[in-house]
Amino acid sequence: MNRKFFKLDPRTKLFLILITALVVLSRWGGEDLHAFRMILTAVPFVLLLAEKEYSYCLKSFIGLLISYCILYIPYVWDNSLVGTLAIVVGSVLSRMIPTIAIAYYAVKTTKLSEFVAGMEKMHVSEKIIIPLTVVFRFLPTLKEEFQSIDDAMRMRGICFGGKKTSKVLEYKIIPMLICSVRIGEELSAAAITRGLASGIKRTNICKIGFGILDYAFLTFFAVTVVRLTMRFIGV
Repeated sequence: MNRKFFKLDPRTKLFLILITALVVLSRWGGEDLHAFRMILTAVPFVLLLAEKEYSYCLKSFIGLLISYCILYIPYVWDNSLVGTLAIVVGSVLSRMIPTIAIAYYAVKTTKLSEFVAGMEKMHVSEKIIIPLTVVFRFLPTLKEEFQSIDDAMRMRGICFGGKKTSKVLEYKIIPMLICSVRIGEELSAAAITRGLASGIKRTNICKIGFGILDYAFLTFFAVTVVRLTMRFIGV
């Protein structure tokens, strides 16, 4: 696949997450938007394949197939309790997996500079950009710190099942809390140092823009929103 063709603008990715959450996760529009829902369910897998995220794409696809199989249980098992549980579990999984997949794609393929550039082009307030920028980098950094703490505990022979089991939580949670505060402060300081809170229009060397696929998605979003609006007003 041509990765340049499938490279989306950060703003398109954001709208894609929002429309997927509305149509697939919350099921707005009911059966009138069934075709739109099927398209939005398939889109994350196509984009993940284009980015060569084969492992995550396969896991998500298998999870989605399992959710559909669970939804089929009431038709082959005549038990009201099991049927109700199957419908609830299957419905939740079939809605969440595509939404999580598209969010994973957006985070995985969007650089921080691209995200900031996209927000600035949308004229989003710096009061929103700075917290989002911090959150964007916080979780990956926190994951690295957690791994470092875990490795340090293993080197000291501290693990579950030993004599020091009672202190494992203490040795993990307290350092993680301290690291969380420190990481948040450092990321906030880094964002401010780069001029995000200067109040002056910043330049950005990151070039973003809409391509053919972006315009195709934006047209799809517009049609979906119009259809939702028509259903809401009863047309």
